Amino acid sequence: MLLDHDQQAVIDNLRHTQGPESVVEALQKAAALTEHAAYEIARQGNGPTVAELILSAARLERISRLVAQNYGIE
Repeated sequence: MLLDHDQQAVIDNLRHTQGPESVVEALQKAAALTEHAAYEIARQGNGPTVAELILSAARLERISRLVAQNYGIE
């Protein structure tokens, strides 16, 4: 997978963190990147793929909130 410098820096940073907070952060960033991908694909008019990505981003956000709640993270 080809990543730009900023994307790679985010992934490298997440790989060096541990604990529930890092899980929540990773899920939130994954959701944001997935949503960004959806918007980029939307420019090309691929509706079904965009819808699937938006739903995936929402699922990741929901999971991040559940993890945060389970560990008492605000």
